[in-house]
Amino acid sequence: MIGSLFSRWRPRHLLLSWLAYWIVLVVVKLGPALLAAWQLSRRTAHGNAGVSVTNGIISASISESGRTIWSGSTSFTQLTLLVALPPLLIWAVWLLSSSRT
Repeated sequence: MIGSLFSRWRPRHLLLSWLAYWIVLVVVKLGPALLAAWQLSRRTAHGNAGVSVTNGIISASISESGRTIWSGSTSFTQLTLLVALPPLLIWAVWLLSSSRT
């Protein structure tokens, strides 16, 4: 069933699926951070935002008046896998299903 779906896809469908995945990834993983940053920019209070990289870990935080309102961290490996692995799997399934037709 999945193979038949992918066999009808053209390269533009593949690229659109990658773009849709990356948009959903940004909204799900960075949505809370973007919302916190937007809310902080709309307020009159003072805030701080920072990003650091230490031993392969990317950390970020947003604080307002000394209170952390958002923080997150991930490793380079996890970030690379989140960004690249699903599109590569979609491409592999598309390639295998299109070569059989």
